[in-house]
Amino acid sequence: MTVLVGDIGATTCRLALARIDGHRLLELGARAEIPSAEHPDLGAAVGRYLETIERRPSGAVLGVAAPVREGRARFANLPWDESEDGLSRRLGFDDIRLLNDFEALCHALPLLGEEHLVELYAGAPEPEGTVAVLGAGTGLGHGFVTRDEGEDRVHSSEAGHVEFGPRTPAQDALLGWLRRRHGRVSCEHVVSGPGLFAIYRFLVDTGRADEEPETRDLIEAGDPPAVISDRGLEGSDAACRRALEIFVSAYAAHAGNFTLAVQATGGVYLGGGIAPKILTALRGEVFRKAFLDKGPMTAVVESTPVRVITDPDAGLLGAARAALG
Repeated sequence: MTVLVGDIGATTCRLALARIDGHRLLELGARAEIPSAEHPDLGAAVGRYLETIERRPSGAVLGVAAPVREGRARFANLPWDESEDGLSRRLGFDDIRLLNDFEALCHALPLLGEEHLVELYAGAPEPEGTVAVLGAGTGLGHGFVTRDEGEDRVHSSEAGHVEFGPRTPAQDALLGWLRRRHGRVSCEHVVSGPGLFAIYRFLVDTGRADEEPETRDLIEAGDPPAVISDRGLEGSDAACRRALEIFVSAYAAHAGNFTLAVQATGGVYLGGGIAPKILTALRGEVFRKAFLDKGPMTAVVESTPVRVITDPDAGLLGAARAALG
């Protein structure tokens, strides 16, 4: 049996065909990446992909960057409102399943090899403990896995939309700056690609850092979060370096908060598009200190290992595993 699987983000729709035999995933093939913003809806993006393949799959499982309720997904970072029934009728499928993209990432965990996991903090996990999965990209996604009598149960979460809680004077000022622009400020406003750019603009616009002309030109010509993270990691731009440091600290603190919220004694996994690209920064003391700074609950997070998922196919693998039933 061949199933269409997807990892549908606000920036890119990653699609592939999963060949399944019973309860085994045999392979992923016919991978494609389609820019999300080039299409008016998910059906158009998937339809474009279907035009490129010779054999039609029997069904589809799509992990989407949106909460899924009763078979419907309303995207926060795209003007898309999709339903399983509507997509099935439009695309001619008997069965299409939508699930949150980080729910799909949770499903992928048993399929990830050690070569696709980078340890940031060792900890001492409980073998049957809850596992948290979160990650920054265009947005800030979350999911978690609980164990019930030896069976994994996957849960989605919208914890990226809880209020941002500053921890330092600089973050206090950042919160005020963001509040004047957004009103309510969520963690996603800070811990995401657009959030990294917002941190940089805050530093420059408030005179806390000078903007290098070369950085300004690169930002205007390309992908601002990528420019800031690259130049921050290189150390070639003080404003970018400081923006990345604030971003990493906020990311780590939020990961620690989510660890406490779901009591993730089994471990924390960082997915999404940003973490694999800034591994050098995540391995530093800034991340460790902010993750562990939990007052009387520090002992809880001290025992929780943190790993980064580096497999670009993780979302597709998770969607395929969800298709196994």
